[in-house]
Amino acid sequence: MKTKTKSILALAGTLVIGVVIGVLVAGMVFRARITNFKNLRQGKRFVGHLVRTIDPTPDQREQIHPILENFGSRMEEMHRRHLLEFKANHEELHDELAVHLTEEQMQKLEAELKRMEGRARRMMKPKRRPPKKRRKKNMPGGE
Repeated sequence: MKTKTKSILALAGTLVIGVVIGVLVAGMVFRARITNFKNLRQGKRFVGHLVRTIDPTPDQREQIHPILENFGSRMEEMHRRHLLEFKANHEELHDELAVHLTEEQMQKLEAELKRMEGRARRMMKPKRRPPKKRRKKNMPGGE
């Protein structure tokens, strides 16, 4: 092979590898952000996230904890209501379209609505992470 051809192939290979790595990293970052967002729907995780962000003094923590707990509970309730509205909306759509569609079309609609509902549940369901192991501060080596 000519030197020019080798150079072009090396550059093209490098470009392809770079694109693949970029897509993989972007996917990982996106998934991590979505997971963090989903976790904020749980009241305790919402509170924990804000406490870590604010980093309050012990006195402040005592004062703001009830406020954050209240808002965390409200976030959980909003999420629960949203899921119920989503399901009710699909049922209403099904009932209104049933009058106009054939049996075959209704089966396709039901399959699609079921798929969408399952997808929404998976997206809304927070992923459970194992608790981080914490080292004891006073003991060398964490033991």
